[in-house]
Amino acid sequence: ENDALVNWCNLAPTIFDWCGVAAPEGLPEQSLVPILDEEHPEGWDETFFSHTFHEVTNYYPYRVLRGRKYKYVRNLYPELTTPLPSDLWASPTWQAVRNENIEMMGKRPTQNFLHQSAEALFDIEDDPMESTNLIDDASLADVVEAMRQKVKTFRIETKDPWCLASYHAGESGMAPVVY
Repeated sequence: ENDALVNWCNLAPTIFDWCGVAAPEGLPEQSLVPILDEEHPEGWDETFFSHTFHEVTNYYPYRVLRGRKYKYVRNLYPELTTPLPSDLWASPTWQAVRNENIEMMGKRPTQNFLHQSAEALFDIEDDPMESTNLIDDASLADVVEAMRQKVKTFRIETKDPWCLASYHAGESGMAPVVY
């Protein structure tokens, strides 16, 4: 068993490493091969991930940093209503939520799912359903700022094309990527 926090970006470096081939320069993550036999590998306590779209009707870009205790989410277009992919939208469950005006989806208000904040911080140990956004909790201001800066740095270093959207929205330090 291995509790490393990883994401899909670890796959390519792992495959290259497994095959004994040098990985191309600039891959955003590293190979899992050196830590496969470790239960608690050092330095694998957080991971970045993102979403842009699932299909044409499901455009909702966000960037995330997930650590052991907290998960920070930066929604890049919070003014959009969170869309559902067509297969989920057509499901009997979602249709019941819509047709019966179900106000809660588990522990989360339906409106909080549909209209998300620009930023969110969840304590995933105490609130694994991510039902309470702690972004404005003053006692967690240092955690929020540290995670916010890590996401910003990651976006810049990986040449996230949505840096331009953040730049246009007035976010400092988010100069657009120039190729």
